[in-house]
Amino acid sequence: MSQKYLIRIAELGRPLSEQGEALRQKDQKLSQVEETEAFLRSVLTHAEEKPEEDAREVEHLWAQIEKLRLEVERVETQLNTANICHCITSECYSLSLFREYISAVFRGIQRYLRRGNEQ
Repeated sequence: MSQKYLIRIAELGRPLSEQGEALRQKDQKLSQVEETEAFLRSVLTHAEEKPEEDAREVEHLWAQIEKLRLEVERVETQLNTANICHCITSECYSLSLFREYISAVFRGIQRYLRRGNEQ
């Protein structure tokens, strides 16, 4: 082949190699975009799940609080019953003292119920 044809082939090949390099760069950028998109989708999915997890945890904590409240109420009732029984069976013979005690217990129950309704 003549020198002229070789030069012409080299001239024609140069744009092809430049186009090939440009395509490789575009492919690399596309891969980066796809990786970024996949990462962002993953982050979005996690962000959407987080409030649901938090809501379930809050519900669980409220259920535990309610169980504890009921337990406290049960224990207070037992203590009040025990105190009343003790007052009746011990040296608490004064009817006026017993009435004062019952009134104090009743006021305590009313305060407790008001606090429960405020929540």
